[in-house]
Amino acid sequence: MGNGLGPIASTADYEERVTNSNGPTVVEFYESCAHTKALTPWVNHLCGKYFEIVEFYEVDMRDESMRDLVTRHGILDTPTFLIYDGKGVRRVKVNIGSNFSRLETAVDAMARLEHGPGSGIGLFE
Repeated sequence: MGNGLGPIASTADYEERVTNSNGPTVVEFYESCAHTKALTPWVNHLCGKYFEIVEFYEVDMRDESMRDLVTRHGILDTPTFLIYDGKGVRRVKVNIGSNFSRLETAVDAMARLEHGPGSGIGLFE
């Protein structure tokens, strides 16, 4: 597993790295703006906390080659996070606004599903 956000380069890359993933995956759809930049430390915190369990990727919504992917997933606001289980099935769509704890709670829940209760992972142990 990685320890930071890996960029998604194309729709095919998304399919390979996210949809076909064998573990929980978080994808951030973003535009370079003050709000996204302000959240960077929090997202990096999650990457560090769950680096052994969850893969983290990012999609730049300004990239024209990503337009189909953005439309397909109904991404309207940034940043928006999609959280997938370990079988490539999207489980959660989170537009966090200014409530970072919603994202952390969702990632924590997916990590718990992957490793089971009592694993010592997460916010509530």
